[in-house]
Amino acid sequence: MSSYFFSDTLVANSMSVLGMGKKPTYNEGDVKSAYRKACAKYHPDRNGAASTCMMQAINVARDYLLKTLEFSDSVINKHATNEKQADDFGGDLYAVIMALIDIEGINLTMAGSWLWIDGDTKPHSKLLGKSGLGCQWNKKKMNWSYRPAGVAKSRSRGGYSMDKIKNTFGSSTIVKGEGRKAISN
Repeated sequence: MSSYFFSDTLVANSMSVLGMGKKPTYNEGDVKSAYRKACAKYHPDRNGAASTCMMQAINVARDYLLKTLEFSDSVINKHATNEKQADDFGGDLYAVIMALIDIEGINLTMAGSWLWIDGDTKPHSKLLGKSGLGCQWNKKKMNWSYRPAGVAKSRSRGGYSMDKIKNTFGSSTIVKGEGRKAISN
């Protein structure tokens, strides 16, 4: 029997990815409705290859919230998010992906609801940093990461390796290809 990892931070981030921020509690129907709206907004057929990363984040968020509901009282309380953060998270993440998608030499990986950026990032550090797109350099992982300001951050204090993050939360990487359309899982 596999174990399932529950975290208020992951619930808040998952709710933010799906744009859930108007009510204090949510049920399965609310999660499914928010998922459908997010899919319609960010589907790759409408927005190109960059949306594939966004759809991966949306799918992970939905799966996590539905699994959380399965083991709870069928209601999720609104945790560490507010309406503005929840409404802006998907748009902010999508804007960062679009700004980075065509830069040669960097790789974008969605792991859970976080975007990880690696490769030849040094020439682009001003663009990536706090005065640019708002990404944060992670010394231990030697990668940049993005999560919108105000969204709950991990409590692991850097204890997870990138492999553990990818295995625990699922990941999707945009790799070099014709217009970066090739996706690797």
